[in-house]
Amino acid sequence: MGKVLRHAYQKGLIEPVPLLARYLDPDGTHSDQVLGEKTREVLDAFMACDVDELDGYLRYVRRESPYSTQHGTKGAEFPNVIVLIDDSEGTLPAHSYDKLLGLAELSDTDRRNKASGKDTTVDRSRRLLYVCVSRARNELAVVLYAVDVDAAILSLKAAGLADQPLTMDDLSAT
Repeated sequence: MGKVLRHAYQKGLIEPVPLLARYLDPDGTHSDQVLGEKTREVLDAFMACDVDELDGYLRYVRRESPYSTQHGTKGAEFPNVIVLIDDSEGTLPAHSYDKLLGLAELSDTDRRNKASGKDTTVDRSRRLLYVCVSRARNELAVVLYAVDVDAAILSLKAAGLADQPLTMDDLSAT
């Protein structure tokens, strides 16, 4: 991607925003622009991308991608849906599927909020999970990533959320 973008800029085919122009030509007309470390990291990663990835990015920003965030699916429906649950990669501190499924302890704040009838992490997580799983018209798969797989299976069974969840041993036996 970097070679194509630099070539397009050098030949005058594109007129990038000042920060990108500064990145592409540090000594050029926008040399007064200050690139922060995070901005430089993002641009370095973007420039390292293969030009073939641009089409997928374009579909994503046009909302034509079959992939979406949990919040981004509200109101939409799809024939088939896969919901991935993985708190280890989460960046939403107000949500915790591990707490919802009993795989993590409630915080003191959660307990206080629950006792006083306020909204809790579990409540918010339950509503968000509902948004995700209710998007499927035909088929739904929920994939749970858990640090302790056996504890996750026991928790799901105890909650009545799975009659006979499969373990990796079950999958390798078939």
